[in-house]
Amino acid sequence: MVIAIIALLIGILLPVLGAARDAARITQSLSQMRQIGLAVTAYADQYEGFFPPSTHTVAPDEAWINALAPFLGDSDEVRICPMDPRADEARELGGSSFTVNEYLVFTPLIAPNVYEQPDYRTIESVANASQVVHTLPMADGVERSNTNDHTHARNWTFFFTADLRWNDGFLADIQPNRFRRGPSDDDALNGSAGYLFVDGHAADIPAIEVRQWAEDPLTISPAAKR
Repeated sequence: MVIAIIALLIGILLPVLGAARDAARITQSLSQMRQIGLAVTAYADQYEGFFPPSTHTVAPDEAWINALAPFLGDSDEVRICPMDPRADEARELGGSSFTVNEYLVFTPLIAPNVYEQPDYRTIESVANASQVVHTLPMADGVERSNTNDHTHARNWTFFFTADLRWNDGFLADIQPNRFRRGPSDDDALNGSAGYLFVDGHAADIPAIEVRQWAEDPLTISPAAKR
């Protein structure tokens, strides 16, 4: 009888303890994103308002993961989400659990010394800073090397339907259900994830809500409909 009661109590407590542990990890991950936001602002203050670059344009040791290190206490931990299943790989390869919005770190050259307009590589150029995402959760399928540090959001505009943008665009770059219990479903809608915005705030957003972002061909561009 006593053993049965103990087994029953364990069955009740384990899910509760697991949920509490996950809640603590989510809080920690959002805190890390806010620290990244503060570091981005500090970097921009020193570099004429520019966001730290990605490996689109510079070597890994100059890209945002390492460029922000002087502005972070323990950059090795801040850049790695406690709920990332590839966290150990990120530590080993010098990568991150997070990926940055391509629109904020790369503007294509359309002619020698002439960049595509508008150019969103500075904080001042983003008018709706509280609505534009800077940092997103990297997709579970992406290797955590120090060269994989940005989305390919401009490519998402090439998909003609929202379903294609979601499945072949968003989900190739980001993990919208990073905060979940158990495995991901096929559409990665069973959970939520943390997102850092240009104004420095971080939010835990349900994947089903992020799925709506795919309705706009410009997706996460500062020019997207808000």
